[in-house]
Amino acid sequence: MLSPALLMAAALCAAPTTKIALLPIPPSEGLPEPMAAAISEAAAAEVRRVPDVQLVTQQEISTLLGFERQKQLLSCGAEDCMAQIGGALGVDRIITGTLYKLPESWFFTLKIMDVKKAKTIGDTNRRLRKASLDDVVDQLPAMVAELFGAKPVPGPVVAPQPEPAKQDPAKAEPAKTEPVVQALPTTGVIKQGPNVTEEPLSPAPKLDDLRVATNGKGRYLAYPKGWDTDRVFVGDGKSFHQARIIGGGANGAERTFSYRAWDPRFGNRVDLDYKERKLTLTCGESHKDVELKVLPEAEGQKLLKKARFLKPRWQRYPWGLARDDAGNYFFVDKAREPEGNSDYRFYAGTKGKMQGYEVTDHIEDSAAQIWITPAGRLKHPLNSKNEAEWIVGSQRTALSWVAIDNDIPKMIYTALGPYSGERLGTPCDLVMP
Repeated sequence: MLSPALLMAAALCAAPTTKIALLPIPPSEGLPEPMAAAISEAAAAEVRRVPDVQLVTQQEISTLLGFERQKQLLSCGAEDCMAQIGGALGVDRIITGTLYKLPESWFFTLKIMDVKKAKTIGDTNRRLRKASLDDVVDQLPAMVAELFGAKPVPGPVVAPQPEPAKQDPAKAEPAKTEPVVQALPTTGVIKQGPNVTEEPLSPAPKLDDLRVATNGKGRYLAYPKGWDTDRVFVGDGKSFHQARIIGGGANGAERTFSYRAWDPRFGNRVDLDYKERKLTLTCGESHKDVELKVLPEAEGQKLLKKARFLKPRWQRYPWGLARDDAGNYFFVDKAREPEGNSDYRFYAGTKGKMQGYEVTDHIEDSAAQIWITPAGRLKHPLNSKNEAEWIVGSQRTALSWVAIDNDIPKMIYTALGPYSGERLGTPCDLVMP
């Protein structure tokens, strides 16, 4: 008769082996690639200690997937992407992790996914305040154990908060349910590059019939005596950018004309009118029939002949906007040219306090668009018109996707504030501070 110890050993030997791939922890702000690789190897060492587990090595992952395929798949944290990786590797489970440096702490996550079900079956995380990477490594044994079903181990001890004084329920004030605005991480904040162009207009415009008007404060507008939507320009006298004209008309017999110009700050309600020898500019409801001073023809021509003429100044347009219930906005814009480009910029924050974050990658397929930044990931499922997600590590925040129509562009260019202080190169630059 076999002893209990031998019976247990026989049972362990008979237990099926689970094949697992541990994907490398990606580098991030504050976590350079060599350190990320060291954390990944430490995590792998802990997984190897788990009974009945066969761990696929990092070298095997690189060999089986190839560099480009690995880079493509690893940039997508969605479960369907992970299932593709698992299928390519022939494993039962996949473990992924992230490690981010916040201003005063490290945030570390691990999760394990069942490849066949394409479903996360376990996760664990730690936030380590004022900690070192050695402290992060010290958490690995407990975190790996939790992934495989162990009871969660308490994280670092936090000083207990004093209990509020007891109050008579009859006299208690109703609880406030206002959402708390969650501070976005400062990791990855950058000053976005210029949203404008200084590219020369080609071919150079005809100048001999252009007139020049000014606001008397160093801003100028050039326009033709006749009606020509391609030859309305705005500038500082040394450089003129072509204005985007979206409508208008002329009456040659009465020698009058009007132009309607693009300017989202005023809902495109921008009119330039010449009537009774007066040139007036209207920008929304706030600036109506502002009379511009027309320069003598010889003075205007002298200024124009020394000036540069450039393509339309503003070179970006709103692409996507989302918000959470706490007042945080997530905004993506895109370059106008060339057609089919992937030049995205990302901004996040509350109204008037938005900051730019570098877009390190953009993923678009039949399921979703995902913009990846050092601060987190913005995901918009393509089958949803009004839903999105903000993803930081294993934490997901549901967002409302806002359709960019009607007055939404006006809000983006004014109250929201990603472009605060930037001139657009439109006639309304002449009435702006």
